[in-house]
Amino acid sequence: MTGGFYTHITNTPEDLAVGSVVRIGDTLGRVIDRKPAHLHLALVEIIGGGPGGKYTGVNLYSLFLEMAKDTSQVKSVTFKQDGSPPSVA
Repeated sequence: MTGGFYTHITNTPEDLAVGSVVRIGDTLGRVIDRKPAHLHLALVEIIGGGPGGKYTGVNLYSLFLEMAKDTSQVKSVTFKQDGSPPSVA
């Protein structure tokens, strides 16, 4: 099972659901007041199913920072479905 989710966010739109199309500028919610304010985006594979399964994922923050240097880049994340870390190409 793979999943993507945000943490530290509230007030998400009621119509935002699995399969929703999200575009630049769409409101996804409000970041919870924390110091410093931040948001996590997790992209993970869950071996054995959630919530008790083994989670393995990719650091999207670092990947996005790298891609910001050259916005023409396209990256692909591949989950191997065996519990090993995903590959990024």
